Amino acid sequence: TSTTVPVSVATYTITVGAGGAGGFADAGPGQVAAGNGGHSIFTSPNAPDTVRSEGGGGGGAYWDPGGSPPGGNASPGGSGGGSGNAPTRAPGDGSRVAGTSTPAPPQGNPGGSAGNGPDWAGGGGGGAGSAGNAPPTNPNGGPGGDGLANVYAYGPSNPVTYAGGGGGCNGLGGSTGTGGPGGGGDGYGPGTIPTNSHGTPATGGGGGGARQDTGGPGSSGGGGKGGGGIVVVRYQIAELTATAKA
Repeated sequence: TSTTVPVSVATYTITVGAGGAGGFADAGPGQVAAGNGGHSIFTSPNAPDTVRSEGGGGGGAYWDPGGSPPGGNASPGGSGGGSGNAPTRAPGDGSRVAGTSTPAPPQGNPGGSAGNGPDWAGGGGGGAGSAGNAPPTNPNGGPGGDGLANVYAYGPSNPVTYAGGGGGCNGLGGSTGTGGPGGGGDGYGPGTIPTNSHGTPATGGGGGGARQDTGGPGSSGGGGKGGGGIVVVRYQIAELTATAKA
């Protein structure tokens, strides 16, 4: 968000970031790690006034920590993904430029660490308002972090919460983590991915984590997709002095 951008009659290029793709549990041979979300960018004709919001980090798979250097997925900006496997697997990092290890102003929060063995329930993804949560008790998945309310779209009396973290997957016999308020999807167990495990479109919410016993690309498993972003632009017009106003 930014409230200091001057505007004029000109062409502005607006890019709405796409949600990251869901990954598969092991991210081993023939399997795919979760992808980072795309950036949303408001491009001003005056370069210093360009506003960029980083995409969220992809979640960690069982042998792939995700979202945190030096291993796993590329370092994300925005909120980091949750961690897979052991607590030594780092949670996602919320203060990096996406796809690099370059520090950036915090635009999100880290994901939660994974639970202890033997079932290794997943940590929840970070949200815009708070960090993702480690599993509360093994083998239950960690809830996603809270999103952050914003009043740009509909005014002070109608806040909208954006960018909740996705819930972590469960271990064997446990319950899945719930998505954070603000469009985060719920984690789920093996089988066909349910609709509520995807991040809500136009919120930037994270997809829920999946526990997958077998399979790979094209199977019924895989984590939820992140919800695409949103760009809201409001600008002030000149004050009108006429009695009748539209």
